[in-house]
Amino acid sequence: MKFLATVQKLTTTIAAVLICILAVASSRAQDATSIEAEHTNWDVFVKRDGESGIAELVFHDLLTGETTSVSSNGDRFSLVEDGVIYYDRGERRVKIATPNGRVSDHSYMTMPPDAYRIDWIVSDDRQRIAWTVTRKDPDNSLRTTTMIADIGGSDIREVLRDGPWLNSRVTPVAFSADGDELYLDAHPDGIDELMPYVIHANLFGLNLLDGAVRLLPVAPGCFCSTAFADDWLLQLVPSPAKDGVQVKLDDVTGSGDSRDIAPIQIDGFTIAGSLLPSSDGSLAVYVLSQERPMANVDAIPQSVLVLADLEAMEQSAVGEPFDGLAFPLGWSEDNAAVLFTDETQSRTWKLDVASGTISQVAEALYLGRLEI
Repeated sequence: MKFLATVQKLTTTIAAVLICILAVASSRAQDATSIEAEHTNWDVFVKRDGESGIAELVFHDLLTGETTSVSSNGDRFSLVEDGVIYYDRGERRVKIATPNGRVSDHSYMTMPPDAYRIDWIVSDDRQRIAWTVTRKDPDNSLRTTTMIADIGGSDIREVLRDGPWLNSRVTPVAFSADGDELYLDAHPDGIDELMPYVIHANLFGLNLLDGAVRLLPVAPGCFCSTAFADDWLLQLVPSPAKDGVQVKLDDVTGSGDSRDIAPIQIDGFTIAGSLLPSSDGSLAVYVLSQERPMANVDAIPQSVLVLADLEAMEQSAVGEPFDGLAFPLGWSEDNAAVLFTDETQSRTWKLDVASGTISQVAEALYLGRLEI
Protein backbone atom coordinates (compact mmCIF):
# COMPACT_ATOMS: atom_id res chain seq x y z
CA MET A 1 0.00 0.00 0.00
CA LYS A 2 1.43 3.33 -1.00
CA PHE A 3 0.95 6.26 1.30
CA LEU A 4 0.60 9.55 -0.55
CA ALA A 5 2.18 12.69 0.87
CA THR A 6 -0.12 15.65 1.28
CA VAL A 7 1.15 18.68 -0.59
CA GLN A 8 0.21 22.18 0.33
CA LYS A 9 1.45 25.33 -1.39
CA LEU A 10 2.99 27.94 0.88
CA THR A 11 0.93 31.12 0.68
CA THR A 12 2.55 33.18 3.40
CA THR A 13 4.67 36.18 2.55
CA ILE A 14 8.35 36.41 3.41
CA ALA A 15 7.51 38.81 6.21
CA ALA A 16 5.07 36.38 7.78
CA VAL A 17 7.60 33.57 7.54
CA LEU A 18 10.23 35.67 9.27
CA ILE A 19 7.83 36.40 12.12
CA CYS A 20 7.37 32.65 12.60
CA ILE A 21 11.12 32.09 12.34
CA LEU A 22 11.66 34.59 15.12
CA ALA A 23 9.15 32.66 17.22
CA VAL A 24 11.20 29.47 16.87
CA ALA A 25 14.41 31.39 17.53
CA SER A 26 12.87 32.71 20.74
CA SER A 27 11.82 29.21 21.77
CA ARG A 28 15.25 27.76 21.04
CA ALA A 29 16.92 30.62 22.87
CA GLN A 30 15.71 29.08 26.11
CA ASP A 31 18.22 26.29 25.42
CA ALA A 32 21.08 28.75 24.90
CA THR A 33 20.79 31.72 27.22
CA SER A 34 23.63 33.70 25.63
CA ILE A 35 25.39 33.91 22.29
CA GLU A 36 29.15 34.00 22.62
CA ALA A 37 30.67 36.99 20.87
CA GLU A 38 33.31 34.92 19.09
CA HIS A 39 30.68 32.78 17.34
CA THR A 40 27.93 33.49 14.86
CA ASN A 41 24.74 31.48 15.32
CA TRP A 42 22.08 30.73 12.74
CA ASP A 43 18.75 28.95 13.01
CA VAL A 44 18.20 27.09 9.74
CA PHE A 45 14.83 26.47 8.07
CA VAL A 46 13.52 24.90 4.87
CA LYS A 47 10.50 26.37 3.08
CA ARG A 48 9.15 24.11 0.35
CA ASP A 49 6.73 24.88 -2.47
CA GLY A 50 4.33 21.95 -2.60
CA GLU A 51 3.66 22.29 -6.33
CA SER A 52 7.12 22.86 -7.77
CA GLY A 53 9.05 20.96 -5.10
CA ILE A 54 11.58 23.79 -4.93
CA ALA A 55 13.04 24.18 -1.45
CA GLU A 56 14.37 27.41 0.02
CA LEU A 57 16.99 27.19 2.74
CA VAL A 58 16.77 30.11 5.16
CA PHE A 59 19.69 30.98 7.45
CA HIS A 60 18.54 33.31 10.25
CA ASP A 61 21.35 35.17 12.05
CA LEU A 62 20.42 35.20 15.74
CA LEU A 63 22.65 38.18 16.50
CA THR A 64 21.67 40.58 13.72
CA GLY A 65 18.25 39.22 12.74
CA GLU A 66 19.31 39.11 9.09
CA THR A 67 18.45 36.18 6.82
CA THR A 68 20.12 34.56 3.84
CA SER A 69 18.13 32.35 1.45
CA VAL A 70 19.23 29.64 -0.97
CA SER A 71 16.84 27.99 -3.45
CA SER A 72 17.37 24.40 -4.55
CA ASN A 73 15.76 21.35 -6.07
CA GLY A 74 16.91 19.42 -3.03
CA ASP A 75 15.93 17.02 -0.31
CA ARG A 76 17.52 15.12 2.61
CA PHE A 77 18.87 18.29 4.23
CA SER A 78 21.43 17.65 6.99
CA LEU A 79 23.27 20.11 9.23
CA VAL A 80 27.04 19.80 9.31
CA GLU A 81 29.69 21.88 11.03
CA ASP A 82 29.61 24.86 8.68
CA GLY A 83 26.45 24.52 6.60
CA VAL A 84 23.79 22.21 5.18
CA ILE A 85 24.36 19.27 2.87
CA TYR A 86 21.56 18.01 0.63
CA TYR A 87 20.88 15.93 -2.45
CA ASP A 88 20.13 17.91 -5.61
CA ARG A 89 17.58 15.79 -7.46
CA GLY A 90 18.02 17.53 -10.81
CA GLU A 91 21.81 17.37 -10.91
CA ARG A 92 22.04 14.06 -9.00
CA ARG A 93 24.77 15.53 -6.82
CA VAL A 94 25.35 16.15 -3.14
CA LYS A 95 25.59 19.89 -2.47
CA ILE A 96 26.58 22.03 0.49
CA ALA A 97 25.05 25.44 1.26
CA THR A 98 26.60 27.87 3.74
CA PRO A 99 25.08 30.83 5.63
CA ASN A 100 26.76 33.32 3.27
CA GLY A 101 24.55 31.98 0.45
CA ARG A 102 27.28 30.00 -1.29
CA VAL A 103 26.31 26.65 -2.86
CA SER A 104 28.85 24.16 -4.18
CA ASP A 105 29.28 20.48 -4.90
CA HIS A 106 30.29 18.54 -1.82
CA SER A 107 34.05 18.20 -1.89
CA TYR A 108 34.36 14.48 -1.21
CA MET A 109 30.90 12.89 -0.91
CA THR A 110 30.14 12.37 -4.58
CA MET A 111 27.65 10.29 -6.52
CA PRO A 112 29.32 8.55 -9.48
CA PRO A 113 27.44 8.65 -12.82
CA ASP A 114 26.72 4.91 -12.64
CA ALA A 115 25.36 5.04 -9.07
CA TYR A 116 21.78 4.14 -8.25
CA ARG A 117 21.62 6.25 -5.07
CA ILE A 118 23.64 7.76 -2.22
CA ASP A 119 22.70 7.81 1.48
CA TRP A 120 24.44 9.40 4.46
CA ILE A 121 24.28 10.12 8.17
CA VAL A 122 26.09 12.75 10.24
CA SER A 123 27.29 12.04 13.78
CA ASP A 124 25.47 13.79 16.63
CA ASP A 125 28.43 16.12 17.19
CA ARG A 126 28.58 16.84 13.43
CA GLN A 127 32.26 15.87 13.32
CA ARG A 128 31.99 12.67 11.25
CA ILE A 129 30.01 11.44 8.30
CA ALA A 130 29.25 8.02 6.84
CA TRP A 131 27.75 7.39 3.43
CA THR A 132 26.86 4.55 1.12
CA VAL A 133 26.93 4.52 -2.67
CA THR A 134 24.67 1.89 -4.20
CA ARG A 135 24.98 0.59 -7.75
CA LYS A 136 22.44 -1.55 -9.61
CA ASP A 137 23.57 -4.47 -11.79
CA PRO A 138 21.80 -5.37 -15.06
CA ASP A 139 19.84 -8.07 -13.19
CA ASN A 140 18.67 -5.38 -10.68
CA SER A 141 20.84 -6.73 -7.88
CA LEU A 142 22.41 -4.07 -5.66
CA ARG A 143 26.01 -3.52 -4.56
CA THR A 144 26.90 -1.01 -1.85
CA THR A 145 30.15 0.70 -0.88
CA THR A 146 30.32 2.30 2.57
CA MET A 147 32.65 5.22 3.31
CA ILE A 148 33.45 7.32 6.37
CA ALA A 149 35.32 10.59 6.89
CA ASP A 150 35.91 13.39 9.32
CA ILE A 151 33.53 16.21 8.44
CA GLY A 152 36.35 18.36 7.07
CA GLY A 153 37.33 15.67 4.58
CA SER A 154 40.29 14.10 6.36
CA ASP A 155 40.63 10.37 6.99
CA ILE A 156 38.38 9.39 4.07
CA ARG A 157 38.26 5.63 3.85
CA GLU A 158 36.21 2.75 2.54
CA VAL A 159 35.00 0.49 5.34
CA LEU A 160 32.68 -2.03 3.69
CA ARG A 161 31.65 -3.51 0.35
CA ASP A 162 28.44 -5.49 0.24
CA GLY A 163 26.40 -7.37 -2.34
CA PRO A 164 25.15 -8.25 -4.78
CA TRP A 165 21.73 -8.63 -3.19
CA LEU A 166 18.29 -8.57 -4.77
CA ASN A 167 15.99 -5.89 -3.35
CA SER A 168 18.33 -4.98 -0.50
CA ARG A 169 20.96 -2.26 0.01
CA VAL A 170 23.06 -1.19 2.96
CA THR A 171 22.24 2.20 4.50
CA PRO A 172 24.01 3.97 7.39
CA VAL A 173 21.93 4.52 10.53
CA ALA A 174 24.13 5.92 13.33
CA PHE A 175 27.55 5.99 14.92
CA SER A 176 27.97 4.24 18.27
CA ALA A 177 28.24 6.34 21.42
CA ASP A 178 32.02 5.87 21.52
CA GLY A 179 32.42 6.39 17.77
CA ASP A 180 34.18 3.05 17.25
CA GLU A 181 31.29 1.35 15.48
CA LEU A 182 28.95 2.23 12.64
CA TYR A 183 25.40 0.91 12.73
CA LEU A 184 23.93 0.00 9.34
CA ASP A 185 20.79 -1.60 7.98
CA ALA A 186 20.42 -4.18 5.23
CA HIS A 187 17.50 -2.17 3.98
CA PRO A 188 14.67 -3.44 1.71
CA ASP A 189 14.95 -1.28 -1.39
CA GLY A 190 11.78 0.69 -2.20
CA ILE A 191 10.12 0.16 1.17
CA ASP A 192 10.48 3.82 2.17
CA GLU A 193 7.98 4.81 -0.52
CA LEU A 194 5.44 2.37 0.90
CA MET A 195 5.71 3.13 4.61
CA PRO A 196 4.57 6.28 6.41
CA TYR A 197 7.60 6.21 8.73
CA VAL A 198 11.20 5.09 8.26
CA ILE A 199 11.77 1.51 9.38
CA HIS A 200 14.82 -0.70 9.78
CA ALA A 201 14.81 -4.39 9.11
CA ASN A 202 18.26 -5.95 9.57
CA LEU A 203 20.50 -3.81 11.77
CA PHE A 204 24.15 -4.72 12.17
CA GLY A 205 27.30 -3.14 13.56
CA LEU A 206 30.57 -2.54 11.72
CA ASN A 207 33.65 -2.11 13.90
CA LEU A 208 35.60 0.80 12.43
CA LEU A 209 38.84 -0.33 14.07
CA ASP A 210 39.10 -3.93 12.84
CA GLY A 211 36.26 -4.27 10.29
CA ALA A 212 34.39 -6.92 12.30
CA VAL A 213 30.65 -7.20 11.61
CA ARG A 214 28.04 -8.28 14.15
CA LEU A 215 24.28 -8.51 14.25
CA LEU A 216 22.47 -6.18 16.63
CA PRO A 217 19.76 -7.43 19.02
CA VAL A 218 16.84 -6.69 16.73
CA ALA A 219 13.41 -8.07 17.59
CA PRO A 220 12.75 -11.09 15.33
CA GLY A 221 10.80 -10.23 12.20
CA CYS A 222 10.45 -6.60 13.22
CA PHE A 223 10.32 -4.09 10.40
CA CYS A 224 10.04 -1.23 12.86
CA SER A 225 11.11 2.23 13.86
CA THR A 226 14.41 2.26 15.74
CA ALA A 227 16.75 4.74 17.40
CA PHE A 228 19.92 4.72 19.49
CA ALA A 229 20.31 6.37 22.90
CA ASP A 230 23.84 6.04 24.27
CA ASP A 231 24.45 2.26 24.37
CA TRP A 232 20.80 1.31 23.96
CA LEU A 233 18.93 0.25 20.85
CA LEU A 234 15.28 1.36 21.02
CA GLN A 235 12.63 -0.37 18.91
CA LEU A 236 8.90 0.13 18.55
CA VAL A 237 7.61 -3.43 18.62
CA PRO A 238 4.08 -4.85 18.49
CA SER A 239 3.51 -6.56 21.83
CA PRO A 240 3.37 -10.38 21.83
CA ALA A 241 -0.23 -10.18 23.05
CA LYS A 242 -1.05 -7.87 20.13
CA ASP A 243 -2.48 -5.33 22.54
CA GLY A 244 -0.46 -2.34 21.41
CA VAL A 245 3.06 -1.05 20.87
CA GLN A 246 5.85 -1.58 23.37
CA VAL A 247 9.23 0.13 23.48
CA LYS A 248 12.00 -2.47 23.50
CA LEU A 249 15.43 -1.48 24.87
CA ASP A 250 18.50 -3.63 24.23
CA ASP A 251 22.07 -2.97 25.33
CA VAL A 252 24.26 -2.94 22.21
CA THR A 253 27.54 -3.37 24.10
CA GLY A 254 27.00 -7.12 24.32
CA SER A 255 25.82 -7.39 27.93
CA GLY A 256 22.55 -9.01 26.87
CA ASP A 257 20.54 -6.59 28.99
CA SER A 258 17.04 -6.18 27.55
CA ARG A 259 14.00 -4.30 28.84
CA ASP A 260 10.47 -3.69 27.64
CA ILE A 261 8.17 -0.75 28.35
CA ALA A 262 4.62 -2.02 28.61
CA PRO A 263 2.51 -1.44 25.49
CA ILE A 264 0.22 1.46 24.92
CA GLN A 265 -2.98 0.87 22.99
CA ILE A 266 -5.27 3.45 21.45
CA ASP A 267 -8.10 1.96 19.40
CA GLY A 268 -7.48 2.35 15.68
CA PHE A 269 -3.93 3.69 16.09
CA THR A 270 -1.60 0.92 14.99
CA ILE A 271 1.23 2.55 13.00
CA ALA A 272 4.18 3.56 15.20
CA GLY A 273 7.21 5.49 14.00
CA SER A 274 9.53 8.52 14.11
CA LEU A 275 11.16 7.44 17.37
CA LEU A 276 13.32 10.24 18.83
CA PRO A 277 15.25 9.97 22.14
CA SER A 278 16.25 13.05 24.10
CA SER A 279 19.95 13.93 24.12
CA ASP A 280 20.39 12.74 27.71
CA GLY A 281 18.69 9.40 26.98
CA SER A 282 16.05 9.80 29.67
CA LEU A 283 13.03 10.21 27.38
CA ALA A 284 11.85 9.35 23.92
CA VAL A 285 8.95 10.49 21.81
CA TYR A 286 7.28 8.74 18.89
CA VAL A 287 4.14 8.97 16.78
CA LEU A 288 1.19 6.59 16.80
CA SER A 289 -1.01 6.91 13.71
CA GLN A 290 -4.05 5.40 12.11
CA GLU A 291 -3.52 3.35 8.97
CA ARG A 292 -4.90 4.77 5.75
CA PRO A 293 -7.65 2.50 4.39
CA MET A 294 -6.66 0.73 1.17
CA ALA A 295 -9.99 1.73 -0.34
CA ASN A 296 -9.23 5.42 0.20
CA VAL A 297 -5.54 6.27 0.11
CA ASP A 298 -6.40 9.99 0.14
CA ALA A 299 -8.02 9.72 3.55
CA ILE A 300 -6.26 11.74 6.23
CA PRO A 301 -5.26 9.57 9.21
CA GLN A 302 -5.01 10.92 12.71
CA SER A 303 -1.92 10.76 14.90
CA VAL A 304 -0.96 11.24 18.52
CA LEU A 305 2.44 11.82 20.10
CA VAL A 306 3.57 9.30 22.70
CA LEU A 307 6.08 9.99 25.47
CA ALA A 308 8.25 7.13 26.71
CA ASP A 309 10.05 7.63 30.03
CA LEU A 310 13.15 5.47 29.66
CA GLU A 311 13.99 5.71 33.36
CA ALA A 312 10.54 5.10 34.87
CA MET A 313 9.86 2.58 32.06
CA GLU A 314 6.44 4.02 31.32
CA GLN A 315 4.78 5.49 28.25
CA SER A 316 1.69 7.58 27.68
CA ALA A 317 -0.05 9.57 24.97
CA VAL A 318 0.51 13.32 25.20
CA GLY A 319 -2.25 15.67 24.08
CA GLU A 320 -5.14 14.93 21.77
CA PRO A 321 -5.05 13.21 18.36
CA PHE A 322 -4.62 15.51 15.35
CA ASP A 323 -4.99 15.16 11.59
CA GLY A 324 -2.11 13.83 9.50
CA LEU A 325 1.23 12.17 10.16
CA ALA A 326 3.95 13.76 12.28
CA PHE A 327 7.75 13.69 12.36
CA PRO A 328 9.59 14.78 15.53
CA LEU A 329 12.56 17.05 14.82
CA GLY A 330 14.14 17.63 18.20
CA TRP A 331 13.75 18.31 21.89
CA SER A 332 13.83 21.84 23.27
CA GLU A 333 13.43 23.82 26.50
CA ASP A 334 15.36 21.28 28.58
CA ASN A 335 13.16 18.38 27.42
CA ALA A 336 9.97 20.28 28.24
CA ALA A 337 8.93 20.54 24.58
CA VAL A 338 9.25 18.66 21.29
CA LEU A 339 9.44 20.27 17.86
CA PHE A 340 7.88 18.32 14.99
CA THR A 341 6.74 18.75 11.41
CA ASP A 342 3.85 17.32 9.40
CA GLU A 343 3.50 15.57 6.04
CA THR A 344 3.94 18.78 4.08
CA GLN A 345 7.42 19.22 5.61
CA SER A 346 6.67 22.96 5.43
CA ARG A 347 5.65 23.80 9.00
CA THR A 348 7.08 23.37 12.47
CA TRP A 349 4.95 22.68 15.52
CA LYS A 350 5.76 22.55 19.21
CA LEU A 351 4.34 20.09 21.73
CA ASP A 352 4.39 21.21 25.36
CA VAL A 353 5.02 17.91 27.15
CA ALA A 354 3.44 18.93 30.47
CA SER A 355 0.17 20.32 29.09
CA GLY A 356 -0.08 18.43 25.80
CA THR A 357 -0.68 21.73 24.01
CA ILE A 358 0.39 21.90 20.36
CA SER A 359 1.17 25.24 18.72
CA GLN A 360 2.54 26.19 15.32
CA VAL A 361 5.82 28.08 15.57
CA ALA A 362 6.99 28.40 11.95
CA GLU A 363 5.68 28.29 8.38
CA ALA A 364 8.84 26.35 7.54
CA LEU A 365 10.67 23.17 8.52
CA TYR A 366 13.17 23.83 11.31
CA LEU A 367 16.49 22.03 10.68
CA GLY A 368 18.41 23.19 13.74
CA ARG A 369 21.13 25.59 14.80
CA LEU A 370 24.56 26.30 13.33
CA GLU A 371 27.34 27.80 15.42
CA ILE A 372 30.41 28.85 13.46
